[in-house]
Amino acid sequence: MDCFRRFETAMNCGIPDRPPILYQHLGGGEWILRDLGTTMRKVHEHPRNIVECQLRAKAVYGHDNLIAGWGAYVEAHALGSLWEWGNKEYYYPRIRKYRLAQPEDLTSIQVPDPMADPFMRLYIDALRMMTEEHGSTVPVLGFVNSPLIAAEELRGCEALFMDMVLNVPLYQKTIALMASMCRAYVSAMLKAGVDGVLIEDGSLGGDQLSRGQAKEMDLESTALLIEDIKSAGKWAIIHNCSSEPFLDMHASLRPKAIDFWIKGKVDPEQTRHDLEGICISTGADGMTEMMMAKPSVIEQSVLTAYRDYGTNGGFVISTGGEIPLTAPAENIWALRRAADKCGKA
Repeated sequence: MDCFRRFETAMNCGIPDRPPILYQHLGGGEWILRDLGTTMRKVHEHPRNIVECQLRAKAVYGHDNLIAGWGAYVEAHALGSLWEWGNKEYYYPRIRKYRLAQPEDLTSIQVPDPMADPFMRLYIDALRMMTEEHGSTVPVLGFVNSPLIAAEELRGCEALFMDMVLNVPLYQKTIALMASMCRAYVSAMLKAGVDGVLIEDGSLGGDQLSRGQAKEMDLESTALLIEDIKSAGKWAIIHNCSSEPFLDMHASLRPKAIDFWIKGKVDPEQTRHDLEGICISTGADGMTEMMMAKPSVIEQSVLTAYRDYGTNGGFVISTGGEIPLTAPAENIWALRRAADKCGKA
């Protein structure tokens, strides 16, 4: 199978020749950037640079998709939060000033056309290039933060969660604003021809919210993105790296796939029940083991996850988030070795 058919089969809960490997952002990216003789900041100067990084990473690591969106908070940046690149050449920019630090500023913030924002357009143009040049054989995914995750970079995480309790009207208006921004961004990705969109919604878990808060303050806005993607006939993939994920709540939205952290508080039997008919994406621990464990440990983690979730199909190998940028290459290669063994099981 080529990469597209492999992914498509798994997304439809079938059994491909081997489980596909989901690549997120620019995992293991320091080695890719060094190999190309560039830096993260320089890569963000032209969409072709994004494409070349993705192609090089795929060739080196052997995963099954291309993706653009990466680790930058472009939604909040497009609404006026300021970035800082810092001194590290191989790392993403970070928000240094929140646009909505003062609540009264909310009324002056307008949602821009994504194609008018330089960084959103950068990613959208890169997605269009990848779909036109490689989309027939390799799935191309866009990436967007959930409205709640994106709003944390507009308002500030502490202030936003205080609003959730002490100023609910302000919180609701902030989430509504960010939902409009995220939906506009997703719409532009869909027009670029992507096969699916990966949605980061790691706040939907008991380590951050009660189930009531999760439903009213997070899930309802994420549902808007899911419906937009599904209405376009594309794959809606939810990522939830919470340590106590509410996977059943995400499953109620009926996305094509749910990606979660293998070390989270998750019971395999209950998860198989809750996610019946939904592709399961998990396998290795991207938070610590991809950096510190031996390759054999990572390989065994994937094989165990496959036995728990994948023998009847509908399984994708992932690391529950982006592989750390400086993860040892031999640890990343362990994912592919494990995938090949799953295919022979």
